Amino acid sequence: MDEFESNFLKNTGLNYSYTREFEVNSPVISNLSTKPALDELYVLICSLQNNLEQALRILRVSGDGLEVLALIRQPLDSLKALKNNQNLISDISKDLYVTMKIFEDLIPSTPGAQVAAEGVVKQLFLILDAAHTKIRGLPQTYKMSPDYSDAEFSLTLALTVTNYLINRIRVSCR
Repeated sequence: MDEFESNFLKNTGLNYSYTREFEVNSPVISNLSTKPALDELYVLICSLQNNLEQALRILRVSGDGLEVLALIRQPLDSLKALKNNQNLISDISKDLYVTMKIFEDLIPSTPGAQVAAEGVVKQLFLILDAAHTKIRGLPQTYKMSPDYSDAEFSLTLALTVTNYLINRIRVSCR
């Protein structure tokens, strides 16, 4: 950062940047046991969060992109299995969005809110798929050599989704 940027742009608010802090530990959430679907999701999120903390440490110390991606990929396998359980997705969607009135039906007899909520949860799982970086079930016909920015992207993506879900779960269990 040069002197002009640090002294003038930053102090006048003309330096356009956005900084986001992420929780890398998993908080204790009270009343979680009253919502079994969220409890199951939270256990998987905590596993991912633990690996993300380790991945962040590795990225900072060694910058080894492949090791970072391997740490992220491991717990995502469990989350990928969860997304195929439609009943669980339905319960998670209801607990996170419908019960909390993030989505509400305009006409009580139509399930629009639940459909919208399930769509959001499925999209969150698709975003986590992007952080997974490896396609299961296909023969490995390529070599992966991720650099720092690839690892940072996957790590940031996974941290964003896990922090968002932890916050939604926390609010939903109040």
